[in-house]
Amino acid sequence: MVACNENRLINQYENIPMFNWEKGYDLSYSLNIEDAAAKYKIMIGLRHISDISFGEILVHLKMTTPSGEEIEMPYILEIREKDTGDLKGSAMGDITDIEIPVEKSFTFPEAGQYLFEISQQMGQDAVAGVMEVGLVIDKLK
Repeated sequence: MVACNENRLINQYENIPMFNWEKGYDLSYSLNIEDAAAKYKIMIGLRHISDISFGEILVHLKMTTPSGEEIEMPYILEIREKDTGDLKGSAMGDITDIEIPVEKSFTFPEAGQYLFEISQQMGQDAVAGVMEVGLVIDKLK
C-alpha cells in the first residue's frame, strides 16, 4: 500500500526501449513551479532488472528555466552498496525500484514552466538493464 504524498509535484517515469538506455536517448519531463521561494527535494527514480551489471550510473539532469536558461547538473546514481555490492531500493522478483535524492533542498530560480531532461553519461553506447527512468520532485514543508 502506497501512501499519498500531497507534497509530491511530479512522479513521472519514462520507459526505456528494450531495457537498453542508449547514449543520446534523453528523457523529458515538464513541471510548473508556482512557489520559487520554497525548497524542493529532487530525486531520480530507476526501475531496473535486479542482475544489472552496474553499481552506479552517471547521469546529467538538464533543467531549462522559464526564461530559457539551461542548467546542467551531473550526478552519480549509486544503485549498489559499495561495501557489499547489494542492490539499493526495493526488489520484487527480478525488478528493483529506487528513488535517489540528487538535490535535498533545492530552490528554483524563478516561478513558471520548467523542462527537465535526463541523459545517461556512462561513456559507452548503452546501459543494459534499465527499464524506466523517472523524475520525482517533492515540495518540502
